[in-house]
Amino acid sequence: FEAAFELSNPLPDDEATIARGARLFAIYCTPCHGEAGDGAGPVVGPNRIPPTPLLNLLSERAAALSERIREDHGEHVAQYAVPFAFNIRFVMDVNARQAFHLIELRSQPAGHIAYRRIAHEMHRQIAEVAGHRAVADAMRFVDRSGVDLERLESERRAAERRRRAGTSAT
Repeated sequence: FEAAFELSNPLPDDEATIARGARLFAIYCTPCHGEAGDGAGPVVGPNRIPPTPLLNLLSERAAALSERIREDHGEHVAQYAVPFAFNIRFVMDVNARQAFHLIELRSQPAGHIAYRRIAHEMHRQIAEVAGHRAVADAMRFVDRSGVDLERLESERRAAERRRRAGTSAT
């Protein structure tokens, strides 16, 4: 745990690194966080808890709880005092083939609306932000249809197959 404090940034502190960081932020972060980092990105929808004073209050309470646990039980136990309301941040670095697979698969109607939105935004940004319109246009199976109850049709088909096979859903 202490070793984490000894780590240093391996990237040079120069204009090229800052420009690359800004470009990566525009591609990978703004879909959720927005250009201002305020959580108002284009893929934010009804299933996401936006940054609010309540979330800040939860953060403060979690920090206080973590500190109390750290004092009583040590750092290794305190690290688990994290509310589920926090979003897990990550970056994906994919090549064109991987982007095809991910976007075409995850944009399908059977997918959850949260990752369908992200797949749609990735597709848009490949064309408009990264400037690879030919790559985006070649993705022929990106499904942008509006679907209510995303998995309903899939579940109905699966139930019908089970019924014909004489099995239950268990």
